[in-house]
Amino acid sequence: MNRAGLQRRRPFRLGLATLAAVTLAGCTTGGAGGEAAGNRRPGLERFYGQKLAWKACGELRCARLTVPRDYAHPENGKTFVLPVAKAVADEPAPAGAGRRAARGARSAENDDEAIVAVSCLNVPHPRTAGRYWQALGAAERTAGVYGTSSVVDELPCKNWPAGTARPHRVEADGVPPVLVVGTTGDPATPYKEARSLAAQLPGGMLLTYEGLGHTAYGRSNACVEDAVDAYLIDLKRVRAETTC
Repeated sequence: MNRAGLQRRRPFRLGLATLAAVTLAGCTTGGAGGEAAGNRRPGLERFYGQKLAWKACGELRCARLTVPRDYAHPENGKTFVLPVAKAVADEPAPAGAGRRAARGARSAENDDEAIVAVSCLNVPHPRTAGRYWQALGAAERTAGVYGTSSVVDELPCKNWPAGTARPHRVEADGVPPVLVVGTTGDPATPYKEARSLAAQLPGGMLLTYEGLGHTAYGRSNACVEDAVDAYLIDLKRVRAETTC
């Protein structure tokens, strides 16, 4: 499955978590942040007026942001605390330093950027910040800190310039047989979707790994690696319902 998987997502990824603070307001200064004051929902003033106490946490600066559990009804007084982080900018580099360093340098991996693009294009996303804040309460009740961080991670999709897409069947007439490897306990790419993809591809083959984790090749067992290598090197097809 896609290498740029969700295992690369950190509970409160730099930038996306900070975006939560920026969206609620200019919380680092107590200023009037993302929404005009006249457009704010009544009862949210105390959240927009927060001044965060930034402290060093390794190479980052960290703080705690209080947000309402129910954005639509902040008057009920129910809140939870959302950790946020930001990076401190380095000294400005001399003119041309970036170009000189880039020449001959190896390209950096862009796994994190790729998964943001994949997430934003997978399904339509709300275009207003309020919808995301409304989802925080249910996410926190369902999955705790993992649920709220997932909601925050989706905030960049609010203004994703490419618009939205809806899931659709694969159209791949003429492609060679494709081997799909699916893990039964994959938390990022559900196994049922691996089965569906293999069935939609002309000559598609499904290799099942019974285990946990995101992706199986190179991180599971010899059964998976031998089957994949045999197909990639010798074009030995994988029999239907093969399980490792």
